[in-house]
Amino acid sequence: KFSALAWINKPAILQSYALLEEYSRTLDRISQGLPEHILRKLDEARQGLPLLFRPEYPIAVQHDDFLENNFHVDEATGHITGVVDWADAMIAPFGISLGGLETILGVQTAS
Repeated sequence: KFSALAWINKPAILQSYALLEEYSRTLDRISQGLPEHILRKLDEARQGLPLLFRPEYPIAVQHDDFLENNFHVDEATGHITGVVDWADAMIAPFGISLGGLETILGVQTAS
């Protein structure tokens, strides 16, 4: 609910160019070694990235590390009772979090 409502109070400054470059680098990193059918979808996402930085697109606080170990859930109800690890929080286009994508797809490095 917090993240969904955050776009209402638009932050004053967004470093659009730097963030767009960061997202592009992330997509470049995770694209190495992926199957062709996934690469095609990733290329579509890359081409659409600039659309997220239009002035009319909402920006908000983003957690940027929405992984299962960062959620506290009430076992009885299934409701989320807390979100932890806000160290990587950032101001970004609403609904975008590439932090978990690298974990899901993996990143191949030289080491």
